[in-house]
Amino acid sequence: MQQTVGFIGLGLMGTAMTTNLITVGYDVLGYDPDPHRLAEHRDRGGRTADSPGAVAAGATLLMLSLPTSEIGTEVCLGPDGIHERAAPGSLIVDTTTGRPDDVVAIGAGLQAAGIRYVDATISGSADQTRRRDIVVMVGGDAAAYSDAQPVLQAIARSSHHLGPIGAGARTKLIVNLVLVS
Repeated sequence: MQQTVGFIGLGLMGTAMTTNLITVGYDVLGYDPDPHRLAEHRDRGGRTADSPGAVAAGATLLMLSLPTSEIGTEVCLGPDGIHERAAPGSLIVDTTTGRPDDVVAIGAGLQAAGIRYVDATISGSADQTRRRDIVVMVGGDAAAYSDAQPVLQAIARSSHHLGPIGAGARTKLIVNLVLVS
């Protein structure tokens, strides 16, 4: 039986990542508030849920690809959020580019509910993600990072564990500053 990966956020990056996950054999249970994105996900071979909480109830490994850390906070810690529906010990791999302080707060809130969390920011575009030519910068517990390796290998050229929760988000800010300079 194939492992189910829950995926919340089926925009450009989320679509590229879920396509790669489906291609290597994962059962991907996805959610996005846009019905068009859900239909496209089904057309690619994914399954859909009607809320972030329903995704959390249907998988013990979840990935997030959201527009902002504010939305990530709501999805993770808000009403019917991941913290209310995920099984204890579940792992959240958050690829959202968010503010480091928000990422740390999300991680702490999930950990209080017994849910593991890594911030796994991406260096690369949606086109690079489709080709698995991205680098993932990860902050979080070393054991959680190790457990995330199979999905990270399915979406990226490489991933690097950089320290505690928030280290991925901080490194992404530094990378962006260097690239703009």
